[in-house]
Amino acid sequence: MSDNDVPAEGILRSFRHRDYRLFYSGQIVSLTGNWIQTTVQGWLVYSLTLSSAALGAVGFAAMAPTLLLGAFAGVYADRWDRRRALIGTQALAMLQASLLAALTVSGVVQVWQIALLACFAGCVGAFDMPIRQSFVVELVGRRDLSNALALNSMMFNMARIAGPAAAGVLIGLMGPGWCFALNAATYTFVIAALWRISGKRDGARDAAPREPVMESLKAGLRYAWKHHHIRNPLILLACVSTVVMPFMTLMPVAAAELLGGGPGTLGLLLSCVGAGAFAGGLHLAGRGSPRRMGALIGSASVLYGAAVIAFSFSRVPAASFPLLVAAGAGMMRQSVGCNTLIQSLVADNMRGRVMSLYVLTFVGLAPLGSLFLGWLAEHIGIAGAVRLAGFWVLLSAAWFISRLWEMKESVRRLSAETEAAGGAAWLKELI
Repeated sequence: MSDNDVPAEGILRSFRHRDYRLFYSGQIVSLTGNWIQTTVQGWLVYSLTLSSAALGAVGFAAMAPTLLLGAFAGVYADRWDRRRALIGTQALAMLQASLLAALTVSGVVQVWQIALLACFAGCVGAFDMPIRQSFVVELVGRRDLSNALALNSMMFNMARIAGPAAAGVLIGLMGPGWCFALNAATYTFVIAALWRISGKRDGARDAAPREPVMESLKAGLRYAWKHHHIRNPLILLACVSTVVMPFMTLMPVAAAELLGGGPGTLGLLLSCVGAGAFAGGLHLAGRGSPRRMGALIGSASVLYGAAVIAFSFSRVPAASFPLLVAAGAGMMRQSVGCNTLIQSLVADNMRGRVMSLYVLTFVGLAPLGSLFLGWLAEHIGIAGAVRLAGFWVLLSAAWFISRLWEMKESVRRLSAETEAAGGAAWLKELI
C-alpha cells in the first residue's frame, strides 16, 4: 500500500499484513513470559534479602543500560538488518533467562548474580527496543503505522496484566526457577515468527554509510534537534517520563498512605492504570488515520496531568480508581501519539537513531526520575510528590501546545518537499 492510499477502516486493520500478524503473535507470547520473569524475579530477590534496597538495586541494574547505551544502539539500528538483529537480541534474551533458570533451579542463585543478569538483559534491551520500534513500519507501511503502534501498546498492556497474574499462580506450582525456564521457552515463538517474516514495505532502508559511530550519532542528534516535529515530542517525553515510571513505582506507598489500603488496593490501582492504558490504545487503534496527532498528544498530556493531580487529593478508593483510569488513558495516548508522529515523519535513514532517542526519553530517564521522586516523597510526603509530578506534566503539556505552530510549519515544509518528490500530501494533516 502506498502513502497515497486511504487506510482501511477497523481497529484490527494492521492484521491484513501477514508479517505483522506473525510478529504480533510471537511478541504477545514472549512479552507475557517477560512479565512472568519480572514479577518472579522481584519476589525471588525479596525472599533472598528481605530488602527493598536490594529490589531497587536490581531494578536500577536492569534499567540503567538504556540510559547509557540507548543513543548508540540507534546507530546500529540504522546499519543492521532489523529482522536479523531482532533474532539476535531475542536469542540473547533467551540465553539470559536460561542462565537465571539454571542458577535458580540448582539452588545456588545469589542476588549479585540476579543483578548481573538483569544488567545483561538491560544491555540487550537497550539495542532491542529501538530496533523493534523501527521495524514496525517495515511490516505495515506508514499509513497503517498508527494503528499498528496502538495495537502494540494494547498487546503490551495485555501482557502486563496476564504475566503478573500468571506468575502469582506459577510460583506456587513450579517454583521461581521453572518460571524463568518457561520465559526462556517463550522466546522460541518470537524467533520462529521472525524467521518466517519475508519482505519489507515502505519504511525499509538501504544499508547506511559506514561512517564512524560517533559521527553517525552526532548526525542523528543534529537531525532530531533541527526538525521541530521530531524535537518537540522528544522534549515532551523527556519531561513527562521522568515522573510517569516513578509514579507507578510509588503506587504501593500511595495505596497505603493515601487510601489506607493493602495489597488488594494496590492491585486495583495498578489494574485501573492498565485498563485506562488499554482503553487509550483501543481509541488510537480505532482512529481512521493519524490526522491531528499533535493536538491529540497535547490533550492527552493535559488529561494525564490533571488526573494525577486529582488523584493526589483523593482519599476515597471509589474516586481514585476512575482517576487512574483517566491517567492511564492519557499516558498511553501521549506516548503512542508521540511514537506515531515521530515515525510517520522521520526520514528512513534516520529512523533507528531517532527511535533510540524515543526509547531513551521514554524509558532511559526513568531511573533518574525514580531517585528524585522517591527523595521528594520522603521529604514532603507522597501526596505532595504526586501533586508536583502532575503539575510538572501540565507545565510540559502547556509548553508543547504552545509550540504546535512551529511543528505545523516544520511539517508543512516537509510535506512540500515530499509532494515535490511525488510523495505523501497527507503529512501536513498530522499536526
